Amino acid sequence: MIGVLVAKKLVVREGSKGDRRQLALALTARGTQVFTAAHDQARQQLAEQMVALGTDDHERICAGFQLLGEIFGTDARPLLTADTPRVGRSRLVPRRLGKPGVRDTL
Repeated sequence: MIGVLVAKKLVVREGSKGDRRQLALALTARGTQVFTAAHDQARQQLAEQMVALGTDDHERICAGFQLLGEIFGTDARPLLTADTPRVGRSRLVPRRLGKPGVRDTL
């Protein structure tokens, strides 16, 4: 599988100078472009599917994220609350997690 990605020049193998048994993989510039395009397309498709859901479905999804946050011990503040303003047909509003002015990815 990795050989195919190397052959398509999407990743390169980098050997370790300290341990010849170790091998690291790194995205090439082309690999980064392909990954970014695929990631953006997946986000867009997910956003389109989420907009089509009703409020009850959004609330169940958010409850699931909260449960996963509890299981994994991460910050699981609600993404959707009764006070969340509506955006179009959806009440699901993305939350910024990082530094102000920096857009986080999902």
